[in-house]
Amino acid sequence: MASFIETYTKEDKLKHIIVSSMIALYCFCVFTFIMPKYMAVFFSAVVALLVGLLKEFADYRNNKHVASRKDLIADVIGIIITEIPLTIYALCGS
Repeated sequence: MASFIETYTKEDKLKHIIVSSMIALYCFCVFTFIMPKYMAVFFSAVVALLVGLLKEFADYRNNKHVASRKDLIADVIGIIITEIPLTIYALCGS
């Protein structure tokens, strides 16, 4: 039963925020080569969210880890923190 106890550490949530933010930023940089910036912002957020969802699904299927809503929320926070400046850049920047 101990495997079903979720860890609520600040370090874990911070890792989720940072990694999802970096995934969104990396995808934006790659997508700007093949599509307009405003579309790259949207698709980078979608890819980062899908990676977070797949990670939580893998945790759900794995007996050693526990899927967590708080981890997914931390992923969304990281995506939002990244996508706001990217949106401003895509709409106003050159």
